[in-house]
Amino acid sequence: MMEPLAVGWHAVKKANFKAGDSALIIGAGPIAILLLEVLKVFHPGWVGVSGRSKKRCELAVLHGASAVFNIATAGVDVVAETLRATDKQGVDVVFDCGGTQATMDTATHAVRRGGTIMNLAAGSPKLVLDMTTLLFKEVALANSMGYADDHPEMLEALGQGRFGDLSSLITRRIPLEDFMEKGIKALLHEKDQHVKILLHP
Repeated sequence: MMEPLAVGWHAVKKANFKAGDSALIIGAGPIAILLLEVLKVFHPGWVGVSGRSKKRCELAVLHGASAVFNIATAGVDVVAETLRATDKQGVDVVFDCGGTQATMDTATHAVRRGGTIMNLAAGSPKLVLDMTTLLFKEVALANSMGYADDHPEMLEALGQGRFGDLSSLITRRIPLEDFMEKGIKALLHEKDQHVKILLHP
């Protein structure tokens, strides 16, 4: 659990996120949910989460998201809902945990003028950027990869009890001999049902 938590910590620090800032997390996988927990340490304002898995969207609610948008539901418009929640301004930081054309397009239109898009994923090798919108809104586009130097600070916060209960993210515990069948294959074919599968050697 420490590795994905450190990924989120690094991204939040690199985005210069401040108390009271608003955010949209695009994606509701393990990194995104743990990123939500990290944001809570920094006392955010409104935080929205978008995803397509019912279970993972429910977990985002459980872990304190201000609003959750299930994009698998017909008619859900993440940008419109984000603008409505932020008085048509957009959020201070968008954390893109998808790295696809669709997620970048959402980020571009959901971020406020002068805001930041922090990318944490490489879902697509090449993306088309709406440079006109990014330019006129003066959006800072950044990427977050790595976290080695962030471990001491993150572990200190963990030791101080500043993170919530993360046990709900462990959706299955299995012995090592079930690694392939109940671990890897489950994450590949039943990923809407799982977030983290814990191995017991």
